[in-house]
Amino acid sequence: MVEGIEPGGRSAEIRERFAKDAAISETETMKSGKAVPLAAAFDYLEARAEGKAVRRPRARTWRGSR
Repeated sequence: MVEGIEPGGRSAEIRERFAKDAAISETETMKSGKAVPLAAAFDYLEARAEGKAVRRPRARTWRGSR
């Protein structure tokens, strides 16, 4: 019975950690006013998936920081 419950517990922990990390990232982004443009992020990930050596995209100001 424990084997059947354990994967669900792990999944819940992973989801909780993901939600916490997302909240922290959102707070940091809103405070700094900087973010990586979505197209640049996708281009970077696609190039990495193809095995290319590429630089990480830089965060850019998208509004005045507070």
